[in-house]
Amino acid sequence: MARKRYTDKFKAGAIAALTAAGYPENAYAVEQIAKKLDVPGRTLRRWFKGQHGQPPDDLVQDSKKALSELFEDEIRSVMESLDAARAAAPYRDRVMAAAILTDKLQLLTDKPTSRVDVGQTELVDINDDELDELLAAIAADRQGG
Repeated sequence: MARKRYTDKFKAGAIAALTAAGYPENAYAVEQIAKKLDVPGRTLRRWFKGQHGQPPDDLVQDSKKALSELFEDEIRSVMESLDAARAAAPYRDRVMAAAILTDKLQLLTDKPTSRVDVGQTELVDINDDELDELLAAIAADRQGG
């Protein structure tokens, strides 16, 4: 059986799709995209990691940009139709669609999809006896006594 050959443009689009699906943080994305594109998951992983047959980086960036523009257009469309769509679809569903598209756009443009505020913390050195006392006090407080 002959091996399939993929164009660089196809590979770049696959990498953009993986990125939009949250890969590598979302490991399941490989399986999803592989199934949709009919490409072995191992092959997708290699393309993404820049191993064996990877497409040129400029094509990957162009594919991400094109997909980002599609998401931006869809986000605009969803936002513009929220008022008119309330009767036809639950408002929550339309807002959820906009949120998902925004998340995908963030992934494609290498921006964070969540915000984590980390305040200044102070490390406390505590021994086992003190920890046991603290846990006992928390347990007693939970039980109301």
